[in-house]
Amino acid sequence: MGASQEVFAEAAEELLATRKGDEMAAALYEASSFVLEQDEERCDVLYNLYFADDGEKISSLLSIHDGVVSQSLTCFWEWVLASASLMPEVGGTPPLELLRSLQENLNDGNMWEMIEEVCSSRLSLYEVQAVDGRRIQVLDLLAQQAEPVWVETSGSLLGYAPWDIAALRILALGGKFQTSLGVLLFLREPGLALARRMRRDVAANASQANPRPWGLVIDQPVIRRWIDFVLGRDVESDLVPELNLECLWAVGGEEQLRRRLLDWTGRAQAPLGGRTPAEVARLEGERTLVVNMLKSFENQHASWMRRKKGKPFSFRFLWEALGLEPSMPSL
Repeated sequence: MGASQEVFAEAAEELLATRKGDEMAAALYEASSFVLEQDEERCDVLYNLYFADDGEKISSLLSIHDGVVSQSLTCFWEWVLASASLMPEVGGTPPLELLRSLQENLNDGNMWEMIEEVCSSRLSLYEVQAVDGRRIQVLDLLAQQAEPVWVETSGSLLGYAPWDIAALRILALGGKFQTSLGVLLFLREPGLALARRMRRDVAANASQANPRPWGLVIDQPVIRRWIDFVLGRDVESDLVPELNLECLWAVGGEEQLRRRLLDWTGRAQAPLGGRTPAEVARLEGERTLVVNMLKSFENQHASWMRRKKGKPFSFRFLWEALGLEPSMPSL
């Protein structure tokens, strides 16, 4: 076991100690550890495929950003269970078959049902379209003709805002849909840029005579991009103006922001090729560019509200001014 793997093993013990009673995390750890312990070579291959050369960099964040490490761990556990049997680099017995001997130990709290679901799940990029308490409405950005679906959030401590982009798995548990425990949240602009790239890769892979497994086509680029993000590396991103939301605290701040945004609709914007948002909003083939700008504005405000308990503000007037609707697709 490499040095960073040892650090992650220690981090897993700390994570489970702080989540006493979290049966889902404990079951994921037990099941994935059992699979990895069956073959040391497979363990090394899976670890290196997932973390590449960044394992030690991520594990070094434990003391200052333990949430980064905990999300890395839970996503890795789920990835081992879902992808280990699909990869030609790994081979061997499928995880679910290996885990049959653990089934009796995982029966409490319907944990075996969760493990089965994770083993057959796939990671995808989702747009969070609405938030209602512990429920979120999400749209799969990588699936063809997907429809929004409401899902219960897991025991994760993550908070969601409308128009967030998240990499997660959806599990069918107890007659309802639930997010996986491992979730990777992206800022909206780099998340959308990644989704566009992934859609191209999925289409190209599907056209191959011997397509690669989903776990390599999707999981690897997604985790690589997320690791780049948390390590502060430059990532591809859409360009969207940043709102000065602090003005909402001032007297008359709401009206001031409304005027600025309405003025913005008639000003040339570099991301729109020097055209105005009002012009591009009228072009059927390009209005998605403006739709995403408006969604990004709403996402900035929702995130600000979540972080600083800021003041409410409705962007409905802006959608109406441009003749657009939030229900219009992002991609």
